[in-house]
Amino acid sequence: MKSFVPRLTVVAVRAFAAWVLDLRPAAVIQYHSRGGFVVGARELAEPYALATSYYLPGPGRGIGGLLSYRATGTLGRWLAGQDIPAMLIELSNYTDPEVERNLAGVRAVLRTVAAQ
Repeated sequence: MKSFVPRLTVVAVRAFAAWVLDLRPAAVIQYHSRGGFVVGARELAEPYALATSYYLPGPGRGIGGLLSYRATGTLGRWLAGQDIPAMLIELSNYTDPEVERNLAGVRAVLRTVAAQ
């Protein structure tokens, strides 16, 4: 069976970028599956990891070797270039969003952002 993966058009990417730049969010949290770790802006990733027990690689380590596939990290790098702190959560598995666990992480990040 062939899977369908929609491709974003240049127009869609530019519209998304314009929306993010107009909104200027205090933080961006991306969710993917499956890896069981968190990476990104340390000021966000550390409280998230503490609240959720997700693995947090040491500073400057990135995700190299943590995934069995190549990941570009393009959105996170672009957001960092726009001075918008972001982090990536790799959920523990494909089937369970671990709502309570991740809600605790989001709350930790919201407390951090509110204190800034």
